[in-house]
Amino acid sequence: MPLLHFAADYRFADRWHLLVDLEGLAGGPGRAVDLALKFGYDLSERWGITAGYRTVEGGADIEEVYNFAWFQYAVVSGVFRF
Repeated sequence: MPLLHFAADYRFADRWHLLVDLEGLAGGPGRAVDLALKFGYDLSERWGITAGYRTVEGGADIEEVYNFAWFQYAVVSGVFRF
């Protein structure tokens, strides 16, 4: 299923920023949501790290199947900018 995407990167200090990444769509027989909230720190002009929270939730409710799942976890990422 194609999902709508929204992303934001808010810099609140020289090296620190807040990242929001959301993909989701709901309606009809089901829904899907993938949301990440992360803090980022720039180690240099090209390198950075991020850490935060991510949740993936969704499923379908139709006559043939009822299936929903909800996953939550911590995320740590390394970033390299070209």
